[in-house]
Amino acid sequence: MLGKLLLPIRTKRAVKTSPAHLSPGYAEAVKIGLIFEYKGDEHYEQVLAFMRMLRADRKEVSMLAFVPEQKTEPHHSFPQYNASNLTVWGKLTSEEIDLFLAEQFDFLINLDIEACLFVDNVLSRANAKCKIGHFKVERTDFYQLMIHVDPSNDFEIFLDKVYYYIKKLRADA
Repeated sequence: MLGKLLLPIRTKRAVKTSPAHLSPGYAEAVKIGLIFEYKGDEHYEQVLAFMRMLRADRKEVSMLAFVPEQKTEPHHSFPQYNASNLTVWGKLTSEEIDLFLAEQFDFLINLDIEACLFVDNVLSRANAKCKIGHFKVERTDFYQLMIHVDPSNDFEIFLDKVYYYIKKLRADA
């Protein structure tokens, strides 16, 4: 499929043209975005628990999930997209993606430990003062803050570390 071949080119271009922002501290942050690849109900429940922690801190949280075709779960009502939203020219389009990209986030957190082509594309086009994700040397252009955990560790450990470090962020640092 031509679209899947063009998607990384569009992503790379979006990363290069993304403007630098001065990110606020966690205390001043109002809007946080979460983006991830849906990997099943247990994974989703952990994401929801993480979202509840952020909301308990009085943050407005939006999320968007890439759902692989074989894992589509109709009983979930979260904003989502899949590979069928990819045009032949390598552009991801859907109402959910457009709404997510229209938002201005203080922090945008990629909850994936392993890279996902479809998540990366939306992440690269999103408006965020500070993008946060898992540490990988080849992905330094994507994020302002990278957090390393051993990929063999539990997903919940990664979420705990993300929460720990974003709470430490200060605007005057």
